[in-house]
Amino acid sequence: MFSIGLLSTAKINIEALLNPVRRRDDCQITAVASRHWEKAQNYAVHHTIPKAYGSYQALLEDHQIDAIYISTPNSLHSSWVKAGLEAGKHILCEKPLVCSYQELTELKNLALRQNLLFMEAMHYQYHPALIDFFRLIDVGILGPLSYVSAKLRYYRPPVGDIRLDPHLKGGCLMHLGCYCLDAITRIIKHPLEFTNLHLTERTPAIDLACHGTLTTTNQAIKAEFVCDFSGEVFDSEIKVVGDKGEVLLTSALNPAVIQGFIHDIFSLKTTFPDIPLLSSGKGRNTYDFQLDYFISLLKEKDHTPRLNEQATILLEKGSILVNDLLKEPM
Repeated sequence: MFSIGLLSTAKINIEALLNPVRRRDDCQITAVASRHWEKAQNYAVHHTIPKAYGSYQALLEDHQIDAIYISTPNSLHSSWVKAGLEAGKHILCEKPLVCSYQELTELKNLALRQNLLFMEAMHYQYHPALIDFFRLIDVGILGPLSYVSAKLRYYRPPVGDIRLDPHLKGGCLMHLGCYCLDAITRIIKHPLEFTNLHLTERTPAIDLACHGTLTTTNQAIKAEFVCDFSGEVFDSEIKVVGDKGEVLLTSALNPAVIQGFIHDIFSLKTTFPDIPLLSSGKGRNTYDFQLDYFISLLKEKDHTPRLNEQATILLEKGSILVNDLLKEPM
């Protein structure tokens, strides 16, 4: 039985970890930490968690905890991943894992030295339908690739939300673009460079929607992404074009949960006469499959870091471009 601690009381905890843990018998949430003890205590009582801590460090000092799930604001990921690894904990950290390639390299090396699992919670990729989708591309069903796009739109965060706070590494690129860049780099297994990035919606301090274009060094494959939380829509897609045809996976980056109920919402369209079948989740969602994978690695003692270096490089470069654009007057 693996013991997991929650480092923060973020809203995402419920769907991403609390609910999936309740559906299995090989792990349990044994503690939660907040920067305020009363908040942690109320959270623990509400979610029937045995222990509550009034600081993140106190959680890390609990020797009965095997792994921690980090769901702090983006700007705090790196420091608490480092602290968790130094405390001997396996790490499942919300996306984006870190905000720079240097941070990623340092933390990856620390995890390897400590022989601890260090995994980014990029949940969408663990659903069987997405595993099938990426496998179709990898086996060459489309032939040589020429174009890949990823789009993700999400509801506009309310005023005061941490996702709108530039000091906490908020903005649509960090929160939504990380998914798009993860998908693009998993399909295009070559280094990419930005050819353009522009903001289509913004406030004076934060990006609300942006459109980026990229290309491989030899310009053989072009890519683009759109990330947007300026409206009232939640949808996503991944499109891949090759010499032999194209595929379009809708709802590709969405968790398979609609109003609290689990559904397979993925839809594959292709130019082929026979549409390849994607596996069903059979009533389980992307977060269930992510936890499956994390726990299976712990059981197998496979502590190879699970992260995406190319996506992190692009996210860092894109963030620099966004910051430059935000300095320009509206």
